[in-house]
Amino acid sequence: MLTFRNVSLRYEKKAPLVLRDIDFSLSAGECVGLLGRTGSGKTTILKLACGILDPTEGSVVIDDAPLTERKNADLLRHRVGLVMQYPERQLFSATVFDEVAFGPRNLGLSDAEVQERVHEALSTVGFVPNEIGSRNPFALSGGEKRRIALASTLALRPRVLALDEPFVGLSPSARHNLSAFLEGLYREGTSLLIATHAVDEIALIADQLLVMDAGTIALEGPPHRVFAAGNHEKLLALGLDAPQVTALAWRLRSRGLAISETIVNEDELIRELTRELGKRTARGAREPHQGDVREASA
Repeated sequence: MLTFRNVSLRYEKKAPLVLRDIDFSLSAGECVGLLGRTGSGKTTILKLACGILDPTEGSVVIDDAPLTERKNADLLRHRVGLVMQYPERQLFSATVFDEVAFGPRNLGLSDAEVQERVHEALSTVGFVPNEIGSRNPFALSGGEKRRIALASTLALRPRVLALDEPFVGLSPSARHNLSAFLEGLYREGTSLLIATHAVDEIALIADQLLVMDAGTIALEGPPHRVFAAGNHEKLLALGLDAPQVTALAWRLRSRGLAISETIVNEDELIRELTRELGKRTARGAREPHQGDVREASA
């Protein structure tokens, strides 16, 4: 649905390229994660995806229509919703309802359609619309503000949701809740393009990962392949480490347990440990005790 075709970008005519030969596709209902150190090009890809920037070379295509063609840009750009880092800092309306309604109103929708979208978006992010709609968004907690900002983007009903560092500044429980929420979104058909440093969270929800380095894709593939033990040194060189559960699996392997080196979530590790301990228990039950051996020898 969203495709980058050999995309390169420079900000000025004679400036060096900040992105070079970026080539990937995001299908409907898929999640692609962008990893890499600060300045590697993750946010730039998000801005290209929603039409804020135009590529110097190559093309960004959504539904077979290039965003760089002016006749397509205005029609297609609202299909990709961008949620910037710390989106709660972008709030500006006096009420939550007006904040979430701003985008749909700019689409020229009727009052009834605007209200429907606002209620739908607020419900999606866990609010009761009639209770929260009249409140001042600036009086809400930080986590609530972030959910309001996300609802404002969802009210546009984008087919692709692009998020820049959505887990920054959140508590562990809030990060877990956001991961579950985003996973639910893309399982319902919304495609996700997420730029993040949060390897533990993105490993759980991404179908594909692109690891960026100085404007190029240095490593790509599904999480279990990107975080395979053989890539550990390369990941460290790129400013990343494996998810905690993956690192734990590697340590267990080093101590003799037959655990896969490509584990990226806790459920996988629990299944592998249960299987391995079951095998060891069964072996112990089959092995004769010393007293049995002496009796058999006599």
